[in-house]
Amino acid sequence: PKTADTLAAIDLLPVTTITCFFEPSPSDLKGFGVLYCRGEGVEALGTLLNAHIFEGRTSVRSETWIYGSTRATLETVLADRSKLVSSPAKLLDHRVQAWPEAIPHYTLELERALKNGLELPPNVFLNGNYLGDIGLSRILERARELAARILPEPALTQGKVVWQ
Repeated sequence: PKTADTLAAIDLLPVTTITCFFEPSPSDLKGFGVLYCRGEGVEALGTLLNAHIFEGRTSVRSETWIYGSTRATLETVLADRSKLVSSPAKLLDHRVQAWPEAIPHYTLELERALKNGLELPPNVFLNGNYLGDIGLSRILERARELAARILPEPALTQGKVVWQ
């Protein structure tokens, strides 16, 4: 109950992603993605350029637009995109996913919770952005560390991997 109360006190912020599929165009942005600075006239927080991250997955242009609210719409994406791409591409399809409580708000309450430690019952483990670092690479690194704590190192027995 104490851990549940501590976690419940952490303020979570909303995120909406809108993945759009377009006809490819020579004016398409290239690369992993884009982060936008406030005050640049783009409402999105960032855009993942999926066609460059996952080569060969699709023959069309796929972009995932990330917004820090649940109010974002396809019209929001198209308005933002028009500021970045010189010629509009034909929209083929889109998917919207909204998470009202997606990522932690990095506040003093979160810092206090992390500093005081989270007392977990036996065999209960946590991983996620709210543990102090944001980003998939850190979550994966922490997951590897956690797996190593949960499971002992495998032993080789007669050429086979055996978990002890």
